Amino acid sequence: MRVEWELASMDRMGRIDMLGALRDLMDGAPEYCRLRDELRSGSRKLAVEAPAKAAAFTLGTLRRDMDAPVLVVAPRPEDARRLHEQLVAWCGEDDDGLMHFAECEILPFERLDSDMETVHQRLRVLAGIATEGTEDTDGSGVMVVAS
Repeated sequence: MRVEWELASMDRMGRIDMLGALRDLMDGAPEYCRLRDELRSGSRKLAVEAPAKAAAFTLGTLRRDMDAPVLVVAPRPEDARRLHEQLVAWCGEDDDGLMHFAECEILPFERLDSDMETVHQRLRVLAGIATEGTEDTDGSGVMVVAS
């Protein structure tokens, strides 16, 4: 007896998407469908709790399904960084619409120079938000992870 599983599908760039089959399973989950429909209906603010291990998977699937900008707020800067790294694993490194708004290490009243890499990363995120929806973007919504 021979059993074949189709776990790979092609993404929009013609690459093999090994996790696409897993994301397709979310379309049949009633909780996910309610969440997606609530977001599509125009809810401006929606608080969702998910187990830590499922958060990146769920957000990555929303990234695929939504054509609107999404802001994900994590409780701490290290949580935001970790979540962004997990989202990159789910969505792919070349997803320009997936951005991390890095935490500035310096308080506004301190007389220290800001880390230039952090400043540049924050400016790239703001520029990405400003150009979201223009002709030179791929049409998918921006997802920003911040703390």
